[in-house]
Amino acid sequence: YYKNYKNLSTIDSDIKLYKKIDKYKNVIFLIWDKKLAIRTRKICRIKSPIKVISPTLNYKEKILKKISYSVKKEVKLLFIGINPDIKGLKYLIKAIKSKEFRKYDFKLSVVTKSTSFKNSKKITFYHNISEKFKHKLLKDCDIFILPTTAETFGYSILEAISYKCSIITTNFYPLNNFCKNNYNGYLVKNKSSKDIKKALLQLLKDKKKIELQKKRSFNIYKEKFGQEFFLGKIKKLSAEIKSGKVK
Repeated sequence: YYKNYKNLSTIDSDIKLYKKIDKYKNVIFLIWDKKLAIRTRKICRIKSPIKVISPTLNYKEKILKKISYSVKKEVKLLFIGINPDIKGLKYLIKAIKSKEFRKYDFKLSVVTKSTSFKNSKKITFYHNISEKFKHKLLKDCDIFILPTTAETFGYSILEAISYKCSIITTNFYPLNNFCKNNYNGYLVKNKSSKDIKKALLQLLKDKKKIELQKKRSFNIYKEKFGQEFFLGKIKKLSAEIKSGKVK
């Protein structure tokens, strides 16, 4: 099915493929979110069983566990968004250029495809980085900021919480699955530099709060998206299949 799926790009094609797969015997659809599962069944009129299983990351979790929660003198900020317009980069840059940030010791790393931005004392831009270097940036990161205007799953946020980052992101589904406001980060209004500035200033003023939010992010990852949790879901599904209880 994946070979067919790679050649399909539109929503109509996705629906057509789902309906085609649904006609086969002994099919189980694995969908990462309950709301999406309900929507998929309704739109595609799926009759096969649907199980909700959130994805996990293909990392060595032993490495993730060793990452420190402590924040150094220079606070590390990170933005990763290939399309800067959709991912809200201009709202982040506008916020950081406010004079209130001049007295704080921080460094923002930006990973994007656009080369129109210039480096400054506070901001460094990267393009076409390797996967290895991306993981280095995540490992060093204290606060991951993604004020995106649109998102499907939020995989980059999932990566960030697995790397023990405090989060600042837009307040809409599904990103609020990964970031709980004033718990492991802050949820901001869409296209609001003012909200980004307010959230970031609260953290830069209090490094202990950053460290607490970093711990909470990793707890959310382990409890809802970790490999052990994922494996438990798969084992449970396997047992249901063997016993004939899948509905």
